[in-house]
Amino acid sequence: MEKSVAEQEIELSRRRCEAALLSLDEAYRGFVVMLSRNKKVGGSRENPVYARVVEPYMSVDGRVKMATDEHRAASAKLEIVTEFITEPTSGHLLCLATVTSALYGSATGHARAFPGNSGVDSTNPLENAETSAVGRALGFMGYGILGSGIASAEEVTSAIEQQSVPRYAPPTPIRGTGGERGTAAERAKLLNACLDAAKAHGIEGKAYHERCHEWYAVSPSDMNKAQLEAFLARLSDITEVEK
Repeated sequence: MEKSVAEQEIELSRRRCEAALLSLDEAYRGFVVMLSRNKKVGGSRENPVYARVVEPYMSVDGRVKMATDEHRAASAKLEIVTEFITEPTSGHLLCLATVTSALYGSATGHARAFPGNSGVDSTNPLENAETSAVGRALGFMGYGILGSGIASAEEVTSAIEQQSVPRYAPPTPIRGTGGERGTAAERAKLLNACLDAAKAHGIEGKAYHERCHEWYAVSPSDMNKAQLEAFLARLSDITEVEK
């Protein structure tokens, strides 16, 4: 019996995971985490067909071990430096990690920190951001890349959890005035940016409005400036992780 498109995609993802493990030295295979997600494999926008696929991700400590082991064996210098900065446009706290290698030059990675947030960031937001930033920098240098993107296992796991926990979730629309709601020009600019970010991720029309209600219990036109900024940041997070 011929396999369905979804079954074929599931089988293909399984083979990719096996190939990823075989591509690694045995010392690093234990750092690989298999994470599942729904992948659209066919159908229409109204009636999409998804397959539950599994993808391999290297943990940050695995990437660190790969890098330090290689440089130690080559008697080459490896330096990892982190610092926290404020993003000018959004005001978000960012961790900037810079990896400098005598073998491969330098690479940088960024990660947002959300102090006071729920989920994995409820207790150690700065440490989580630092771990993600270091993992991305090492990924850009080529360590722990298994065909599923630059993101580390920790970063993807964090993103999955954050998608189920709204950063702002008022039970009713907030219709403030002045600075709370933002000016018409500010909100229009943010609304357009949200639409563009959502469209880039395939979230349009009814799905866009449903996502707003799911995360913030309001429609886009009723969101205040703070909610729009958070919505935009969250959409950017989703897109970034899946790159």
